[in-house]
Amino acid sequence: MSNSNLHDDIAYMKSLAEDGSRPVVNGSPLFWAGLFFSMASLAQYGFEAGILPLGNPWYQVAVWASAGVAFGLSFFLPLGGTRASGHPAGRAVNSVWSAIGLAIAALGFCMTAAGVRLHSVEAMTALIAPAILILYGIGWWVAAVVSCQGWLKLICAGCFLAAPAIAYLATLPEQMLAYAGCLVLFAMLPGLILIRSAKG
Repeated sequence: MSNSNLHDDIAYMKSLAEDGSRPVVNGSPLFWAGLFFSMASLAQYGFEAGILPLGNPWYQVAVWASAGVAFGLSFFLPLGGTRASGHPAGRAVNSVWSAIGLAIAALGFCMTAAGVRLHSVEAMTALIAPAILILYGIGWWVAAVVSCQGWLKLICAGCFLAAPAIAYLATLPEQMLAYAGCLVLFAMLPGLILIRSAKG
């Protein structure tokens, strides 16, 4: 091994060590996802429980579409949480979360399509919320391992434990109410903590 290669390797390891104490998870998207989609879940609960008037079934579509648009626009808000995004570990974690976001969208389309084909849309879409929590759990596990932040494993465990409980509430209005709470606990609040950590 040449001195040049050895120097590069040492410099790389030094950068890892110096960056190790900094968060590699971008908390901003998680915060906004928890905020907007928990609000949509509360609205959905209102529709299903008869608290909010449902004059047209497309109202529900409009609520979720609005949440999705608001979440997309949130990427232009300078809330913070991206300090270590240029680091390889940060890019890896952020890539995992990006893939999870795409997987959630694909999952929603797949379950809706299957529900239409089987004439059981409600039964199929009732599984979307627990499936999303499982995907969130995977994302938090990867983030915990890569960033060496042990408390993120507790968030991961919360997602995995909440998923079957949410599934048990399938077809009940309370499922959306409980799901909104999970989004606050397992996305919005952890995201806010990571944002504050990155700014600190």
